[in-house]
Amino acid sequence: MTADTERPASASAGTAQAGIRPSTASAASGALRGEEAFLIEQHHDGTVSFTITAFSRPATLLAKAAGPAGRAVQRYLTARYLQALAS
Repeated sequence: MTADTERPASASAGTAQAGIRPSTASAASGALRGEEAFLIEQHHDGTVSFTITAFSRPATLLAKAAGPAGRAVQRYLTARYLQALAS
C-alpha cells in the first residue's frame, strides 16, 4: 500500500478447522524504504485466501514532493490491483 501510517491491504476468506493445518505459500521482499509480503493459503474446505501486506516511504525527492497526492495515487492503484484480483 503506501505511507507508514497506512493500514496494509489484505483480502482473505475462510478459516482453518481446529487441528487441520492449511497448505500455505508465502514470499516477502524488503528494502530500506518499503516491504511487501504475500501469503496464499488453501484451507481444508478448498477455499483459498490471499493476503497482501505492503508499506513504503518516499525514497526520492520527487516522491517526497508529491506528498499526499502521491499517497492518493498509490491508494488508487492498490484498490485497482485488489479489484483485479477479486474478479
